[in-house]
Amino acid sequence: MGAYSYNNHILRRFNEQLKDCIDPNGILAPGRGGIWPKNLRDERFVNNKRDALRMKEGKEK
Repeated sequence: MGAYSYNNHILRRFNEQLKDCIDPNGILAPGRGGIWPKNLRDERFVNNKRDALRMKEGKEK
């Protein structure tokens, strides 16, 4: 996701941390804007095989 790739994905990590604080159960708009709740983050690339493989290898985009 290009919008969150700057500076080692700091914006995405900040938004995920903020979402976890505001919505700990992950029920408010899960996945909207590319920000997933903590319990679904590992499944965010389920439809993209290349990214799923990268996640398995421990590499981030």
